[in-house]
Amino acid sequence: MLPNKSIYVPKYDKVYEPTSYYAADGSVLVCSHFTSNSETKFLPEMGYITIVGLGTSMICLFLHFIAFWMVPDLQNLSGKSLVSQCVSLFCAYACFIMGLHDNLNEAACSFIAFCTFYFFQVAFFWMGVIAFDVWRTLKMATTELRVSSGKQIRRFIVYSFFTWVTPLFLVCILALAELTDLFPLQYRPAFAEPRCWFKRRRALLVFFASPLFLIMFCNVVLFACSSRMILMTTQTSAKQQNQAQRRNFKLYLRLALLMGLTWIIGVIAAYADIQVLWYIFILFNTLQGLFIFIAFTCSTKVRKYLKDKLYKTPKGPEFRSTTHSGSTGSCFHTNSTHLHSNIAKKFTSKLLLKQKDSTSTNSTSSTSCQTNSPI
Repeated sequence: MLPNKSIYVPKYDKVYEPTSYYAADGSVLVCSHFTSNSETKFLPEMGYITIVGLGTSMICLFLHFIAFWMVPDLQNLSGKSLVSQCVSLFCAYACFIMGLHDNLNEAACSFIAFCTFYFFQVAFFWMGVIAFDVWRTLKMATTELRVSSGKQIRRFIVYSFFTWVTPLFLVCILALAELTDLFPLQYRPAFAEPRCWFKRRRALLVFFASPLFLIMFCNVVLFACSSRMILMTTQTSAKQQNQAQRRNFKLYLRLALLMGLTWIIGVIAAYADIQVLWYIFILFNTLQGLFIFIAFTCSTKVRKYLKDKLYKTPKGPEFRSTTHSGSTGSCFHTNSTHLHSNIAKKFTSKLLLKQKDSTSTNSTSSTSCQTNSPI
């Protein structure tokens, strides 16, 4: 309290006139435009970067969907888990972009915010499931000396139930904090004031960052155990047996670090209010789809399959035309091997022994052409 009845608030570094505050019961209530302070964190340039980055990621995720549908080698358990995470990220990005519109009413904005929260949590849970599956696969390959293969539909159903249902409980708790008075005011997200996302830092830390930190901790433990199993594998046969699992381990480790560290930077930026951290967070968070596309879609396996699929020439018509030319008597020496193999399937063993005793290639070719004419 200053001598002229004004008050100075160190937290805001601002002086309030007597007409701008209200004192009661030993406390002082001040009027402050907190929304204008929060809006300065997100400059227009950040909005443009966000839209461009999310659009690029959504295109890359859609291309990964197409590759997953076309390439059978991607349709194993790891590939299904990854494409499920891509689906959740795609939906989360779409909801976040819809929440950037200014003409949404309060109900629509709150609904979009809940959907965005849910799909991001599903993506985090899928990352934890992928880390667990990598650890489980490596353990089976190194300790039990067996490799799980096939589509593993039953295990994928269990993973899907866990990742898509468990975040619903978090959404229910978040709805209680937002729509009821069961939680203190600082734990209320305030989704629709004015952007469709968390407005209070403590609510962001408790409901969004806490599950993320827990999943990141589990991922670190699982990946550390996986690294230990890889380093302890000394036998050459065991190394060759789990070579694919080691490659998946490296890729998924990078993906987990990218997602986890990105959101950790975002939480730090929200508390420290450092503009450089906001740019780093927006850049890495919005381009996660691009990283998935580069690391998993543009792999050697996918490129080889698509190359063989697009540039593969049919051999059936060529084979029929050569057999037809042989039947007319104009038999070429280069096709004698194919003609000989076809005729050998239709002759008796006695004729095969007779052809085997032939001493020259030309005589064999001539015999093939002569016997092929009546056939």
